[in-house]
Amino acid sequence: MSMCPALACSVGAVTDSERERFGWLRDVKLEEWVGDGHFVHLVDPDRFAGAFLRFVDHCNSSDS
Repeated sequence: MSMCPALACSVGAVTDSERERFGWLRDVKLEEWVGDGHFVHLVDPDRFAGAFLRFVDHCNSSDS
């Protein structure tokens, strides 16, 4: 079974149980943005764009 990559932006510190659940995914990139609230793309759009572009680059490099 093939799984697509995932980008997760957490607005709080990721707990051990959350890390374990994310670990079930084959290819997940986890960003912890503690204190930025639920609209991280609006609070810090440059940081979000950078994280998203790195994720896209990662996806493109792992397609082969």
